[in-house]
Amino acid sequence: PYLLALATTVISYNVVINCTDVLWKKQLQSFFVTPSKIFAHTSQISMWTGVIATIGSLLFSCTLQRLGWTGMALCTPLLMLLLVVPFFTLYLGASSLAPLTRAALGTTPLALTVYLGGLQNCLGKAAKYSIFDVCKELAFVSLPAATRKQGKAAVDGLGTEIGKSTAALLCQGALLFF
Repeated sequence: PYLLALATTVISYNVVINCTDVLWKKQLQSFFVTPSKIFAHTSQISMWTGVIATIGSLLFSCTLQRLGWTGMALCTPLLMLLLVVPFFTLYLGASSLAPLTRAALGTTPLALTVYLGGLQNCLGKAAKYSIFDVCKELAFVSLPAATRKQGKAAVDGLGTEIGKSTAALLCQGALLFF
């Protein structure tokens, strides 16, 4: 049950990040007209992901003492939820939200999905590298050595691949359905 819970979190993270990546990259292609602008934008996001992940790693032990393991383990899923829900809302409701976003924010839903998707990508991956992966490794420490080795291989190897495969199936299913 313990390893199953860890595997579920790894699979869930990979499903969410891969589904949003596919949709976000499609939005990038629609928003930025040239490949060089797309590359420049994604390069900035990669740079900020590294900066934020480094800062997060440096602050991890202090934050762990304050929030505890459970609080830290919940940070990445909560962050993903807070960023993914508005992203999908804008993505799926772009046509009906266009007048509202123009009036309230002076921009289009496409621009908002591009920048919100970039923020989600940046913060989500930074949280994964600096919080999620460390909490996952801490969770393995309490297991016996033999179980730890096998469980780590199963959770990291299979969990990641199952998550990516599930995301691909969901995206393909959505393309066929819609």
